Amino acid sequence: RGPGGVRGLREIAAHVINKHQELAGLEDRVDPRSYADRGIDLMPTRHKGWMAHQQEREGLPSRIVAENKEVSEENKERVSREPGI
Repeated sequence: RGPGGVRGLREIAAHVINKHQELAGLEDRVDPRSYADRGIDLMPTRHKGWMAHQQEREGLPSRIVAENKEVSEENKERVSREPGI
């Protein structure tokens, strides 16, 4: 919430990351736009947060981790069918 909201934060983060990439002599850049805004037919994963991350590290079940794995597998299938994604 607030000025710019999540999109604003994503743009600021991308700017900072890209500046450091440039300073390090790296060519890769971060694009803050969503897959949909970039016209990419992939599904986004959800941020898993510290609790789900800890559960994953301890080998405990986590709904978010399980859902993200399903989304990742679906995205791999889409990329294998349409390599240009």
